[in-house]
Amino acid sequence: MVGNLESGGFPRSYQVHLPPDFEGQQLPVVFVLHGGGGSGSGIRALTSFDVIADVFDFMAVYPDGWLASWAEGCDCTDADTAGVDDVQFISELIDELDAQLGVDRSRIYAAGYSAGGFMMHRLACDLTAELAAVASVAGTLSGPLSEMCAPAGEIPFMMIHGTGDQVVPYDGAPDLGNFTLLSADSSAQFWATVNACGERLPSEPFVGGTSAGIEVWSEAWDCQAGSEVVLFRIVDGQHVWPNGTVFNAALEIARFFEEH
Repeated sequence: MVGNLESGGFPRSYQVHLPPDFEGQQLPVVFVLHGGGGSGSGIRALTSFDVIADVFDFMAVYPDGWLASWAEGCDCTDADTAGVDDVQFISELIDELDAQLGVDRSRIYAAGYSAGGFMMHRLACDLTAELAAVASVAGTLSGPLSEMCAPAGEIPFMMIHGTGDQVVPYDGAPDLGNFTLLSADSSAQFWATVNACGERLPSEPFVGGTSAGIEVWSEAWDCQAGSEVVLFRIVDGQHVWPNGTVFNAALEIARFFEEH
């Protein structure tokens, strides 16, 4: 299903995947946002979220960014420059999907890759009340957004990031000209603080898959049930969407969302 929506005076587009057994029941929704220069169809093919949606029984939605970008809060993208409000777009898209198909408003989730991952931090800041949980892959929190972020409450947050990422460095980017990026650790700690979590717990190896040569560690904080913050640290992982047999990002994100 392909749809169009005007939001804030900008024509927007999106794709929707429904599980094969859909018969009008109110489904959970997972928004999947592409990286800079990408598209909804591209991230749909890259992540295989359609397959995961069929297994976990949710609606997968793939919006297109404005000029292939998102107004993510760094004031550094074409969407930002044009005055696009992507928080408003996603909120209006939730209403549109509910009116057309009927959705479970208590189980609305969002995941994003790279610039789409940056947008996850923006949504967690500004659309907290409408989202049950979010997940960012290879996308950290920008310095400008961290200073203006005022979430309406706690929100479960998962991050997945490779220590070898040369595009969005795991250790952050303190000087990118007109903005900065926090490290993956500091970004996760930001959300742990928002969620009033306790201390960071000891790292644990991720157990899953059978292929050798991939090392993944789970970083977590002492949070109350329903406000978890988790960071999967992929040793030497690059700026890619992990979809291998050892670590499948879409699968782990779906498992995280299912708990919330």
